[in-house]
Amino acid sequence: MTKSTLLALTLAALPSLAFAATPPSSLTPATDAAITYGVQMVGKPGGVMSVSWKADSGRVRVESMMFPGWLLLQPRDNKATMVVDAQRAAMQMPPEVAQRGAPRVPPGATLTEAGTDTVAGLPCTLWNYESASEGTGTLCVTEGRLMLRTVAKTHSGEEIRIEAQTVSTGPQDAARFTVPDGYAVVTPNAAPATPAAPAR
Repeated sequence: MTKSTLLALTLAALPSLAFAATPPSSLTPATDAAITYGVQMVGKPGGVMSVSWKADSGRVRVESMMFPGWLLLQPRDNKATMVVDAQRAAMQMPPEVAQRGAPRVPPGATLTEAGTDTVAGLPCTLWNYESASEGTGTLCVTEGRLMLRTVAKTHSGEEIRIEAQTVSTGPQDAARFTVPDGYAVVTPNAAPATPAAPAR
């Protein structure tokens, strides 16, 4: 075998080695980002959900028509807060919401690469998954760990499709990831206090 033949065979084998994708362990982007998703559940009205990430603080903001306000997630501190601007109130949520409230790889899931696709104008890798706790589905994830689509089926038979409509990467305003000053912090069992009338 000549050197040129060996070189040709080596180069022919490189694509399959170089482009083997690594299953994502996290769906938290390494940089600031914001995604608006369309949400569809079989047999139920569809909706829209917006998720924004502030990378340096690890905070996530989730907005949905299903919420009375917006959800502030702090996974690093295991904290979640529902912020209701109309009532100038913030309600502490159960700690598990901090881990489950934003896109994530189902716990204990086995992922198998299933090709590639383009969603919202961005290329992503398809991953089929099986999770003992959450069922089966497919994720489409970018190299930057942005989840652009998930199609999931739970053990109870519920089916849900979440797909990115718009994607924005770049610095996010830190003020959007904090509870505004002056908001009352209430417990889930307490009604938010009525704001005091302004002095005259």
